[in-house]
Amino acid sequence: MITFSRRLARRVRAVFRRALRPSPRETSPSVAIVATPRTFRFTARNARIAVAYEEAGRFAPAELAVPLSFFDDCAGSRTDLVQLTPAESNALIARWDDDGVQQLLVVEQRPLPKSTDFPSLPEQLTKNPPRLMTALRDAAETTDATSLRYALGCIQIRGKRGEIAATDGRQLLLQRGFEFPFEDDLLIGRHHVFQASELLAADHVAVGLHDGWFTLRAGNWTVQIKVESEGRFPRVDDIIPPVLRSVASCRISPADGRRLVRSLTLLPSDDEQDSPVTIDLNGHFAVRARSPRFATPVEVTLTGHQPQGEPLRVAVNRRYLERVGKLGLGELHLFGRNAVLHARDEQRSYIWMPLAASAIVPPVPADPALTRAAA
Repeated sequence: MITFSRRLARRVRAVFRRALRPSPRETSPSVAIVATPRTFRFTARNARIAVAYEEAGRFAPAELAVPLSFFDDCAGSRTDLVQLTPAESNALIARWDDDGVQQLLVVEQRPLPKSTDFPSLPEQLTKNPPRLMTALRDAAETTDATSLRYALGCIQIRGKRGEIAATDGRQLLLQRGFEFPFEDDLLIGRHHVFQASELLAADHVAVGLHDGWFTLRAGNWTVQIKVESEGRFPRVDDIIPPVLRSVASCRISPADGRRLVRSLTLLPSDDEQDSPVTIDLNGHFAVRARSPRFATPVEVTLTGHQPQGEPLRVAVNRRYLERVGKLGLGELHLFGRNAVLHARDEQRSYIWMPLAASAIVPPVPADPALTRAAA
């Protein structure tokens, strides 16, 4: 017999589904559940990724395998136990309590995978700051899985430099300050498991590489990702301009960053593809947009810091400016109307291209009559 809590079943379901991405039209993947005297472990895999959850303790030895879909039935928010016991004809009987009502379910017993069916773990893992998980999530959100040019659907792990790079050809995110136990650069896929809150909340993170598999350990979770041997990643270092060459720049306080994210959803737009806004650094940091539905442009002014350098207006896709606020980047550097924009902090650089100068929205001229009245 094997027992585990319904709450743990819910967490395993959430992470394994994000990792394996099972299709409703396909057979549900198998999950191996193995208890030894000192460990309790869930494992599953497909051709590109393997995932495991393991906790230490004292357990009665047992092992079995069930469909991942079984966790849809038994998962819950409480710590009530799920009991799995063997039955006849390669079946299992699952029992648990659901708000005082006893549940009983016949579950398919799958063949137990061999240990050789899973990638071997590296002999040693290298510790990293917990923000590595957030970095992988943010990198995955900067890729383009549909691109046929370069490896824009992949994340580049830059071993010697301790960096993570990602681009979809329109935006670039480069993140620094990590330590990898290999010298070369490698590519991994943009997996949805990077968005799992269970991994993002981990206090202890370590990485390794063995036999073509990139291993990531986050708390009790282990994710192994097949390294992509095909594909060429663009030379992103050539795209990042030095901030000393910027024409205009401004610091963005955390409060202004949060206000920027809120405001961008409220500014008008009739262009769903580019959703343009104008950044105006001219004695103040203003963000401006217009729409035929409004008589005049709508403007939001950020008051945390005063811009430095020359007055400059640039039109950009608001989705990229919104990412600056969500990433919490504290500096914005502009290099001209038609040059890339560079938002950064000590460990991250975010680069994107502006829109055409024809999309720039000028400020509304002051009404002379109102000016005379105020005088």
